[in-house]
Amino acid sequence: MTNNESATLSIIIPTFNRCNFVKKNVESLLPQLRKYPSKVELIITDNASTDATQQVLEPIVRSCSNIKYFRQDQNIGAHKNFYFGISKATKAYSILLGDDDLLAPYFCDTIFSLLEENPDVALIHFNYLQASSRSDRIIVFENHWDTNGFVHKYDKGQDFITAFWDIPSFITSNVFQTSLYLDSLKENLHPDCYGFDWLLVLYFSIVNQPCLAYYMPLAFQYCNGEYYDSQWPLYALVGKANLFKYLDAAVPGCYLKWNQYIRKDRKRYLRTIFKCRKNRLLFSAHRNEFRLHFANNIERICFDLSTSYPKPLAGVAYFGIRFYLLLLKAVPTIIQLK
Repeated sequence: MTNNESATLSIIIPTFNRCNFVKKNVESLLPQLRKYPSKVELIITDNASTDATQQVLEPIVRSCSNIKYFRQDQNIGAHKNFYFGISKATKAYSILLGDDDLLAPYFCDTIFSLLEENPDVALIHFNYLQASSRSDRIIVFENHWDTNGFVHKYDKGQDFITAFWDIPSFITSNVFQTSLYLDSLKENLHPDCYGFDWLLVLYFSIVNQPCLAYYMPLAFQYCNGEYYDSQWPLYALVGKANLFKYLDAAVPGCYLKWNQYIRKDRKRYLRTIFKCRKNRLLFSAHRNEFRLHFANNIERICFDLSTSYPKPLAGVAYFGIRFYLLLLKAVPTIIQLK
């Protein structure tokens, strides 16, 4: 056990209408909560669930003194519920834990060990395992990290940000200083970072602060999220772009570098644009925001096809444009061979 008194942790689980997931999650944490009764607290923020969440949690809450349960009178929105939970934290460090994610049985031991050796860090970002309801595979999310040692320290958050970009957008993969986050929240909350306003707040909180990347998986992510999938083009193409646009003030040049980074896989970028056809009303309402971040006419044409033309035609157009891009790529090679 660490002797560092500042190494205390609030585990915050925001939840809404997923009583089965959150019950299993909380039960899996009980051994660690009981091992560290004064160093770890669990905060559950129930966003006015209409299922049996309150009923299944009440006996567990009564059984463990370092669990706190808060229930909203009405649904205040997912991210406001995140921030509410952090505002209730009393420990030096916090983690937002998805209600359907699981932490490793040795999670607290590892985090406290890292904080013992690095008491000044503002953030510990760690690797995780990922599984999907659509597949029976379990994968290590970032399996290409450099593993010459399991820990890499960045002296400044700016260096961490430009090394990892959007990888820490899995909310459960970050342990952060509570006070720094709450201070950043007062000045850096921008709701037009759709889906990622919480990450912008986190990134501003680590500017000029040391950060750690830990390569070994410490959590298990269960990917289900049909709602998240339906919103994905807005989150990926507008929310993230706005995040790095705002962040450019603290990390100069990051907006330009982000646009270069995200377009390295051009096919994937265009495929994301064509996903707009699955939720046309939503994405048409944000037409100007989308077009603001497009880099060329092909991207704009793809968006217009996805949101304004019949879905079968949009599908045909997607493959036509992919063929056109492949042809452009192949022509110089053919000429060179001749």
